[in-house]
Amino acid sequence: MSMVLPPPQTREFVDRLTSLAAECRDELEQSTQALQEIDLLLNQTQSEVDRLSQREGQQNARIREMEASLEAYSRADIRSTYLAAHDVSLRLFMMRNQLEALESRRESIDTQQQKLRILLNLAEINREQSSDFVATNSRTAALHGGTSLFGETADLA
Repeated sequence: MSMVLPPPQTREFVDRLTSLAAECRDELEQSTQALQEIDLLLNQTQSEVDRLSQREGQQNARIREMEASLEAYSRADIRSTYLAAHDVSLRLFMMRNQLEALESRRESIDTQQQKLRILLNLAEINREQSSDFVATNSRTAALHGGTSLFGETADLA
């Protein structure tokens, strides 16, 4: 569909605004569904971040305990403890990044929804005003024998 609007206060303009309003409503509905999915992912990701944060704390406590008496642990135990701590830290870092990306996506969709709501309101207001003008112009044209105030024929519908 063309992105250029027809001249204001014409039937084509009213039809295009009606179409734009419908497109905005569809996009709002789709973005609302996307937000619901993101909210679910945010909750799951936050739970995983919380779980991994707790595990990281436990791993760090284990490392401090181990470092206090290194001679009591074998080289393999020390190595596996550090590797496990590194693995948890790496996974936590990745999950925090994922959480940040989801929050950013959510903000972006919220902003998009605000803009769509404004466009929808503007389209509906302008459509109503233009519809009233077109209807008045059509009635006036019919009363004046088929020509409008602008010298056009009454065939606007």
